[in-house]
Amino acid sequence: MFKLNNWKAKIYWDDLKSVLINGILFALVGGALAGLLDYLLAEVLGSWLVFGIFIISALVGRQVSKTYYNYHILYPVLSIVFMFIGLFSSMFMYLGMLTRSLDFVIYLLGMPETYLSFIIGPFYNLVLIIKSFDLFELFMSIFNSIMYISAFITCYKMIKGRN
Repeated sequence: MFKLNNWKAKIYWDDLKSVLINGILFALVGGALAGLLDYLLAEVLGSWLVFGIFIISALVGRQVSKTYYNYHILYPVLSIVFMFIGLFSSMFMYLGMLTRSLDFVIYLLGMPETYLSFIIGPFYNLVLIIKSFDLFELFMSIFNSIMYISAFITCYKMIKGRN
């Protein structure tokens, strides 16, 4: 998978540029859509399932896999970085919809705990629920953690699968 000779392959600048531009753009757009979907599901319908991550995964994976002509092992790794950017965008869209003000979201940009919470959020939530031992919440948290992991794997395989 990460063999040294795969990393020594030539990277074409046009392919890398189009992968970076499309990956960041679709991560931000997918993150905004995912944040809105998560807000709709959580606050309006009362569900705690996280389906928005699959929007980010589908948009980033589909678009990045279309943008390069010559495959390089760096592109699937960049897709994981784009997924984190999409999660970050999703979290701020969700918080912006909750508070309905941009001041709180800008305040959160200065707090380092914010950057960790969007990456390890589902897994940290799982640890807290195990301590409280609520079976329904435990099941939902395990399901959300599995969904996070499967979305990252899906995005990675979408980009790698073309070769």
